[in-house]
Amino acid sequence: MARAFNDCKVLVVEDNPTCQRFLEVCLHSIGFDVSVASDGEQALAILVANSFDLVLLDVQLPRVNGIEVARRLRAEGNAVPIIAVTANAFHADHENCLAAGMDAYLQKPFTLSELLTQIAVATANR
Repeated sequence: MARAFNDCKVLVVEDNPTCQRFLEVCLHSIGFDVSVASDGEQALAILVANSFDLVLLDVQLPRVNGIEVARRLRAEGNAVPIIAVTANAFHADHENCLAAGMDAYLQKPFTLSELLTQIAVATANR
């Protein structure tokens, strides 16, 4: 049985409505309180005004991409665990995400089990 994340707040930053909904359903099913942003600029504004226990951050976003969002958060001292969510499968993409300050990497498409594994990775040292 998956660990319940009751009272944990997660921000899903995803521009694709289908992916947003899939992540919301998965995260609600394990107890997360889910908020959604549709682009990087909106995500930054939400993250300045609110605290979260986890961020799932699409890499390819309109306005401000996920790499830049992570860099800005880390430059501001925000240590929220960040999971990169992307269809990009190259090793360099993974390395770029980690170099920007993301804690884990989840390649689309993924299963609930894979999501749980990456949540554990991202939050292990927090």
